[in-house]
Amino acid sequence: MDLLFSVSGLRGVVGDGLDPEYLLPYLRAFLRLNGPGRYLIGRDARPHGAMVQRVVTGVLQALGATVVEAGIVPTPTVLFHVARGAYAGGIVITASHNPLPWNALKFVNGKGRFLSPEEVARLRTMVEAGEGAPWAAWDQVGRAETLSHAWQPHVAAVVEALELPASLRQKAAKIRVAVDCVNGAMSEALPGLLRTLGFEVVPLYCDGSGRFPHDPEPRREHLDLLNRFLQARLADLGFASDPDGDRLVFGLRGHGVFSEEYTLPVAVEAVLRRGDARGPVVVNYSTSMMVEAVARQHGLEVVRVPVGEIHVTEKLLETGGTIGGEGNGGVIYPRINATRDGLVAAGLVAQAYLEGWLAPALLQLPVYTLLKTKIPRNRPLDLSRLQAAFPDARVSTEDGVYLRWGQAWVQVRPSNTEPIYRIFVEAPTAEEAEELLERVKAVLETKPQ
Repeated sequence: MDLLFSVSGLRGVVGDGLDPEYLLPYLRAFLRLNGPGRYLIGRDARPHGAMVQRVVTGVLQALGATVVEAGIVPTPTVLFHVARGAYAGGIVITASHNPLPWNALKFVNGKGRFLSPEEVARLRTMVEAGEGAPWAAWDQVGRAETLSHAWQPHVAAVVEALELPASLRQKAAKIRVAVDCVNGAMSEALPGLLRTLGFEVVPLYCDGSGRFPHDPEPRREHLDLLNRFLQARLADLGFASDPDGDRLVFGLRGHGVFSEEYTLPVAVEAVLRRGDARGPVVVNYSTSMMVEAVARQHGLEVVRVPVGEIHVTEKLLETGGTIGGEGNGGVIYPRINATRDGLVAAGLVAQAYLEGWLAPALLQLPVYTLLKTKIPRNRPLDLSRLQAAFPDARVSTEDGVYLRWGQAWVQVRPSNTEPIYRIFVEAPTAEEAEELLERVKAVLETKPQ
């Protein structure tokens, strides 16, 4: 299988592409790009992650870097520490929501951010040219250190930023929260955050084994146990994360789990209610229009950028944006962490619940149908045909093809993480969305003349 290298990292299947010999040139090029120093390494809980970590650590040491191993930690925790500590950069070993055979290297620069598109392009050029950092002499081999319980300072920073009064902490003691961490990297951190806030926590899949009990992408249709738990009123609030902890969904007692698209609008509302409105809200093109309704109520603009969280992060920092993220459950609140952060998302949703406005706010959000599907990338698609087929739409080709009408949109784009094309359609009703999706498919499936 071919490796996928993009702003979402170097991804592949272990034993079928993502092997030590293929990692080597990327690691050497990364060290040359980023420079010498201390590097923080963290990983998700996949069983083969330990092997990949040993490879990464050994190569970085052989290149003269000091390696600090954080072990199994949420991805945003690695970026949190790099941004605040004396690190030249970091590497997260995780394939996020991909199936268990997959793994990846996600490269972090010295600012605590994933590599920009320009840095990715430079790294790719260096790999193709065979350029990389030189091997260290025998007496210059780097040291290996350990950072234990790395998630705890991260949780402390989230709790401090929330500034919950004692009265809400007391209220939390009477609230049960069910948590599904898909046995991944959030298995300690997410329950730890919620317990620190005062909640009673019911862990569902939080053993940290890396053995996924269900499809690891945090979507309602994959979260049967948590959904049934909430519908049976066995918990008041529920959270589910992906394997590396940068995405989060939530649910409520008697209702069940909400779509992943609800996480960001609630987080945006929580931040704006705090009076922390400095600049625009930044989201990717694939995010539901619900976030536009929230931003509009607070007089803020929504700026859309290509998929890939670094695009959101860079635009937030460039514009002085308040908050941003992606409709897959990823929340970026630069005041705490300039990356998608499931702990930040959980803290903001939990605060909304404690303050009593979460359920009413959900009822006030506009109702849309957002359809997400995919097709294999086994042949190139001429996406320009979509523009010709929908001449009445506003068009952006910044990320695949994005077609926008007043209250509907379509996007077709090649995935950064899988060998597929992703298709998104959102409209006010299910009928309109399904009709629009069929029209898009018909255009894509028609053979060019």
